[in-house]
Amino acid sequence: MSENPAVTGAGELIPRVRLTELQSLAETSPQLASDVVAIVRERAETRSRVEKRQQYVQVLGAISALTVALSFGYWSFLLLQTGNIVGGSVLGTADLAALVTAFVASGRKR
Repeated sequence: MSENPAVTGAGELIPRVRLTELQSLAETSPQLASDVVAIVRERAETRSRVEKRQQYVQVLGAISALTVALSFGYWSFLLLQTGNIVGGSVLGTADLAALVTAFVASGRKR
């Protein structure tokens, strides 16, 4: 099987069961087998790109949530310092509730 360039390096992309079928296909139609391997590689690369993009979006979401939580916490602190106890308490409570909700929602996605 290693002598055929159509299936070389495809072991990690294609399950073992399919490799025997691909090998027989390569013996009868080398171009078709090469096309199948190219499609499998393309799908694997696409899946990898999508997973990396999802990780990037998750990190960006976490950074955004932290920024919003810190800014709301700061504004709540300033309201409490200036004597606006009701406004500071409401804003601080909403900030903590939103932060807990974000963590619970992200935990459910995993």
